[in-house]
Amino acid sequence: MYKIDIEKVIEIVQKDKNDFDRDLIISSYEFAKEKHANQKRLSGDDYITHPLAVAGILAEMGLDETTIAAALLHDTIEDSDVTPEEIEKLFGSKIKDLVEGVTILGEIDFSKLPDQNIQEIKFQHEIENLRRFFLAMAKDVRVVIIKLADRLHNMRTLNFLAIADQKRISRETLEIFAPLADRLSMGQIKAELEDLAFRFSNPEDFKIIEGLVTKNERERKNYLAHINRIITNDLEEEAIKAKIDGRVKHLYSIYKKLNKVNNDFSKIYDLLAIRVVVNNIEECYKAMGIIHARFKPMIYLIKDYIAVPKPNGYQSLHTTVFGIKGKITEIQIRTIKMHEEAENGIAAHWHYNESKLNVYKKGVSSFAPQEKLGWVNKLANWQKNVSINTNLAEELQIDLFNDRIFVFSPKGNIFDLPEGATPIDFAYELHSAVGNRCRGAKVNGKIVNLNYQLNNRDVVEIVLAPKNDKTGPARDWLEHVKTAKAKQRIKNWYRQSNREENIEQGSKILLSDLRVFSLDGGDISEEVKKKILDETNWRSWDDLLSAIGDGTITAKQIIRKIVGQRLYDELEAKKETKNQTKTVEPEEKRLNLSGILVRYGECCKPKKGDKVKGYITQGQGVTIHKSNCHSLLTSSQDRIVEIDFDIPSKLRTRVEILGKNRVGLVRDIAALIARENIVIEDLKAYNSEKNVSFIDLSFSIENPDILTELLPKIGRIEGVQSVRKK
Repeated sequence: MYKIDIEKVIEIVQKDKNDFDRDLIISSYEFAKEKHANQKRLSGDDYITHPLAVAGILAEMGLDETTIAAALLHDTIEDSDVTPEEIEKLFGSKIKDLVEGVTILGEIDFSKLPDQNIQEIKFQHEIENLRRFFLAMAKDVRVVIIKLADRLHNMRTLNFLAIADQKRISRETLEIFAPLADRLSMGQIKAELEDLAFRFSNPEDFKIIEGLVTKNERERKNYLAHINRIITNDLEEEAIKAKIDGRVKHLYSIYKKLNKVNNDFSKIYDLLAIRVVVNNIEECYKAMGIIHARFKPMIYLIKDYIAVPKPNGYQSLHTTVFGIKGKITEIQIRTIKMHEEAENGIAAHWHYNESKLNVYKKGVSSFAPQEKLGWVNKLANWQKNVSINTNLAEELQIDLFNDRIFVFSPKGNIFDLPEGATPIDFAYELHSAVGNRCRGAKVNGKIVNLNYQLNNRDVVEIVLAPKNDKTGPARDWLEHVKTAKAKQRIKNWYRQSNREENIEQGSKILLSDLRVFSLDGGDISEEVKKKILDETNWRSWDDLLSAIGDGTITAKQIIRKIVGQRLYDELEAKKETKNQTKTVEPEEKRLNLSGILVRYGECCKPKKGDKVKGYITQGQGVTIHKSNCHSLLTSSQDRIVEIDFDIPSKLRTRVEILGKNRVGLVRDIAALIARENIVIEDLKAYNSEKNVSFIDLSFSIENPDILTELLPKIGRIEGVQSVRKK
């Protein structure tokens, strides 16, 4: 079914191009065939059938002969003795760059990305690969287009692999490659990748969805044919020629929708979709009017992605109508060009205007419009700051592979954010200074909490603190933000503002951990310091201590480098032996928290008199937990420390309140707290230009549980919009 020969590839290319380099395609094929001559696929087919199939997929999409040649050669470096230099000598630097870029992407073990315990050496290797890949992708996006076609053919032939490999590769496809196709607006490839991966990763649910869809297949086909005839006749009466086809949504899309409606198949209203393709934008809007005159629309499901395209460039009019006999039907209306771009995404630009796209611009893909690849260039810039100290897995999955939403500023500018993003993410997307001064937000004109999860098409307005307010971001924002940019900016602010405290705290933690290993940390030589700085990319020893202090790295990572892995393992084993024979640790092995930022675990709410341990929390000092807290059992043991700390009888608490400005608001809040027999120790209040009041107050309480009742009471005061403990 998926086999193709070189003549068929040439035939497909000839459909769209009369003038192309046939000899380049033939010579690339002959070279690849020779290099793969003794290789077989698991199906038993000659290996050359795979690059031929990839080339055929790209030819169907209208890609140029350079890309098709690179597709034929894409496995020669990885699977034979061919070098990049040999490719360049025979086929030129452009093809060499494409083949090398695809090879680099093939070296990245994406199955490791969700793993939070990647070994440092392998981690550094993967980061270097990602650096090279993003730079190659920003220069020429055809690298990833070839890789997507490669993955598509591998998914089509996945049945020849072991079941465990089928599931692993399918999971990787759903988490990495299908979202990547979506980011490039390649809807056709995305849909097929998802359905194939769904079939192998979750065969039970796949069969259920397939059964639901095929149950009334004949009835559905008759319905689609009937409504197509009606729309075609209505449009022809208004002199609009259109190509119309109907379909059922692809299976994985239905599966995801079912999960959102508690598996109630009857609640999936847009199961049927009709696509109307016309000649120009004017006819798109005219066709929608004609369709609405025939079928009543569901007003809240009319979407204009022509005037406001999706972040990936997708354009179309969407409307959902009560069709024949009231059957709910989605209709998409678009131009021919929009349709091809929706199906093939960025690849469609070679089909339409290849001659105008082959113009090099520094920092921009030379083979695709700059506005389509803004996110690629952001990633290329982002990777410059990635180091061994960055949680690559989390940031890459959120910023590249998560589902996306788009939101608007009050001026109508569009911003692309990952699903689950908050107003804080939006604020930092605007500018670092806006994020640092963010004190509140309005979404669609209403005040919301800063941890509110934004939805598609929300209009977001940020309420700023006065310019003379130097408070900066709250530490607990790190628990709510989704984007790597926001996390990095918040951490940077705290590193800069609390640098001296972090250095002191980091020094204490390092010395304490060294003592745990029976090592003297008072005399680390300059030579050793320089070696560690070179290996970790920190600019100075103080920078490294500050990173330990704010939780960016752990002291044990540095100790491992000081003594070497082998000695570290021996010391770790000795320490474990000592721990098994001694029930009480010597006093000198306990961390003194004097001068260190302390928080209390919300999971166990430790009180005065409880036995406690500390957990070094990234960017947030030490969190106090009860010694038997269940969350410590599932946490990184490297970050758990014995501590010298007595919980005070009263805990100082700070609360931030956001509300509508009105006379008496502060008075009412203060009166409520007084009725609870709590003494306010500090209170600050100010109003913004947006008629929003900010109230920041501090008090001490004997038991954290008091807040459980107090905060909701404050929230019920007239005008209060949000209350949170800082």
